[in-house]
Amino acid sequence: MAKIKIGDLVRVKLLNDMYMWVHVLFDSQFIVKGKKEINPYNYFYFYASCYLVNIYSQISTEEELKDDTIFFKGVFIPRKHFAKETIISNIPVDYRQIDFPEHTGGLNSSFWLSKGELALGSIPKEKIHEWNDRFNGGFRDIYSVADSLLYMQNRKSEMQRTNYPDTWKFIPRDFRFYPEYRKEVYGIIGEDPNQSYYELALKHGFDLARFYTNKK
Repeated sequence: MAKIKIGDLVRVKLLNDMYMWVHVLFDSQFIVKGKKEINPYNYFYFYASCYLVNIYSQISTEEELKDDTIFFKGVFIPRKHFAKETIISNIPVDYRQIDFPEHTGGLNSSFWLSKGELALGSIPKEKIHEWNDRFNGGFRDIYSVADSLLYMQNRKSEMQRTNYPDTWKFIPRDFRFYPEYRKEVYGIIGEDPNQSYYELALKHGFDLARFYTNKK
């Protein structure tokens, strides 16, 4: 089995003989070499065994990618869920265009927005409880990613699983998918929600380019 590299376009076989396509953008193992530079409050240690990928909109039994529309941008997928993958080609990654999931983090009654290497701001505890009551869903593995995509495409009969709780929302547990709450949290931390991750991270002293420059 060929080793997956940054930039690889990968076809992943799902549970029902269908295929999903992903573009590999970032390897969380990068943090092993640069861990002394990493903000200790970010979420990379939780996602240390994951790739960050873009998910294409096409899920089908066809083995050729015919629709290169990106449906989910910047999603973490565990490495172990690439066991049935086929590397199709390699597409160069523009690190200035990479986006990362947005979650809240917390420790000892302190809360912040986690995004990539960043842990930003100070968020009131009551807001955390309010948002958590509304975020009931997420991505558990590559199959739940596929099911979320199929659900949003009104293709429920083709979903990988049928045993989701009645209260499950097929929307990622990610502020990027909740514009109203995203605007609110960015207002609280005093940042521009329209700024790219690359610009935001650079502003706070983290240059994403260091993970890509001179890498083979």
